[in-house]
This record gives sequence, structure tokens and C-alpha cells, in this order.
Amino acid sequence: LRCLAALAARAAPRTMRFLDPEGLVDDFAKAMARSVDMTTEAAALTRLRANFPPRTGVVFPEALAAQKGALVETYEPGLPLEDALKLLARADADTATAAKRNVAKRGLRALLQMLFKDNFAHGDMHAGNL
Repeated sequence: LRCLAALAARAAPRTMRFLDPEGLVDDFAKAMARSVDMTTEAAALTRLRANFPPRTGVVFPEALAAQKGALVETYEPGLPLEDALKLLARADADTATAAKRNVAKRGLRALLQMLFKDNFAHGDMHAGNL
């Protein structure tokens, strides 16, 4: 990316002076370095756990130990969302609809809380984290 940014800066210097592709790549590199630092992830988990006490129905694992390249956290039992949806496919329509609404409502409330109340959002919401 650095090479492409440098080429772009040379190819169209007047335009790129405003876009600053090399600065964008530097910012991206810093953000990526922070995102793979497991001590940062551990601090985020601690904050998220504090923001979502157990009564909310939203659970984040506890960070037990962290170094830059490794994180040890608690196991949180649960049913993967994909498996829950497969089970609901076999349920009657009313039960399935109510359960899906409950899950969606809980997820939306958690997301809105992170965005508007806590100003701190979990940005890794793949299926394994739901």
C-alpha cells in the first residue's frame, strides 16, 4: 500500500496533496497495529464487560492474561447464532418469530447502547461473536 500511495502521489501531485494517500496509509498501518495488539483487546473486553453487566443478557468474556501477541479469556457457553437459527427453522412460526424478535431486539439494544450511551463499540461483530 505504501508503494501504491507513493506512486499515486507522484502521478497526480496536485490532487494527491489534498488526498494525502501516504498519510492515509500511515494512519491505516497504525490502526492495524493497534487492532492486533491483544493488550488493547483485553482492555476493550474489560470496558465492554463493565458496560454490560450480566443482567443485560449480553456477555463478553473476561480477559485473564494478555500480551501483545496473545490473549487468554474465559469461555462463555452459548449457542452459536447459526445453530439457533437452524433450531428455529424447525419450530412453529409463532415461536420462531418471537425468538428472532427477542434476539434482534437484544442485539439492537446492545448496539445502540454502545453507540449512543457508552461511545465505545465492539467492531468485530462476526457470527462467532454473536
